[in-house]
Amino acid sequence: MAHPTGECHDSYVLSAESLSAVAWSESRAMIRLQHADIEKLLQAAEILGEQRTLDTFPMAAISAAQLLVSGISHAYTEVDLTQRRTYGLMDPLDSVPTPDLIDVMDAFVFQHPLITTFSQTQTADAQMISDFLKLHDYHRLEIYGDFYRLLDTEDQLAIQMETPSNRVVGLVVNRDRASFSERERMLFTLLRPHLIQSYRNATALSLLDDMATASGQQAIWVTADCRVARATYGVQALFDSYFGRQRVPGAGLPDYLIDWLASQRRRDGVDVRATQPLQILGPDGSLTVRFVTAPAGGLDMLMLNEQRSMFPENAFATLGLSARQTDVVRWVVNGKTSAEIGELLGMKSRTVEKHLENIFVRLDVTSRAALVARALQSLDDLGDHRTSTKSAIVLYSARDVDEFRSGPTRTQANRLNGSS
Repeated sequence: MAHPTGECHDSYVLSAESLSAVAWSESRAMIRLQHADIEKLLQAAEILGEQRTLDTFPMAAISAAQLLVSGISHAYTEVDLTQRRTYGLMDPLDSVPTPDLIDVMDAFVFQHPLITTFSQTQTADAQMISDFLKLHDYHRLEIYGDFYRLLDTEDQLAIQMETPSNRVVGLVVNRDRASFSERERMLFTLLRPHLIQSYRNATALSLLDDMATASGQQAIWVTADCRVARATYGVQALFDSYFGRQRVPGAGLPDYLIDWLASQRRRDGVDVRATQPLQILGPDGSLTVRFVTAPAGGLDMLMLNEQRSMFPENAFATLGLSARQTDVVRWVVNGKTSAEIGELLGMKSRTVEKHLENIFVRLDVTSRAALVARALQSLDDLGDHRTSTKSAIVLYSARDVDEFRSGPTRTQANRLNGSS
């Protein structure tokens, strides 16, 4: 199935000026919205305009509906027309007397006049059950006797949309009498484009969350004033670890991250691969931040990729090296090249090599592999069995490490360094 079409545009903007002249015709009495109606509609559109995933979208949609039209209950529903399965959320939750009631809806879903009509027409208008059925005809239906009667629902107002997965999404207001006005119908109809766009946004953001989880990367969307508007699931833990406890979304970025972001924004139009990533060291690893410029009118995005160290920050403090030299050793043991260590520590690769030369002299070793063995031996000497020399198998063969523990020859050192 295609995305909802026609009345919905990605650039749809709701304003008081555009609504003040809106009128309802279609063979009904002319309806003009009052200022209070426009304010409520703007608030509802703002709720739907917030960035969120599909997990929180249903409750946000219900909140928007509650602002516009009162009822004994409000619901968000998704009906799978192929599988004849219904999914939904109702507020208040105790409106549903038993969880098994949803199975009744599944059984009689095609008796619902609003769902069957929408599946045939894809109408953009809000509709009521009373548009199609007189009360006594409605009461004869099994879907009323076994479902809506138990919910005290005598009439229902709904807007609906179709998804690419052949589901009909509905936002519903239930009442215990047929009393919806044409003004309420109009308000709900005007909400529909925002519901559609919000659903599309939530779908896209949920996909990004899934991709972030699969790739090990996280993303945050940043406003023009450097506040976090939206973040994938794992960002909060990264903020806690690298920036101190800070609430996201809604939080401002740390000052040094703001300065870096400002420099990236000045490079507007440059391909993301050419921008300079930011490297931040933490107690248990490093965080790489990359800037993705936003389309016109959109939010900039920062991609965050953490590399975890196998060893805590002070693991090799007993080697008697300076703090900077100890950092270099830790990343050598983690298998990083001089260029990678330079990026992590904010220095040139030649500076890393100079540090390594001094470290080799200080520890009386002649190669990286020998340095790894010496560093790991220091952990064994402390009796730290959580990170022992066995960890080095990940980086070097066990035989090579054993050879260097007993003193490597120059040929062995050259071979492990990649030289002849």
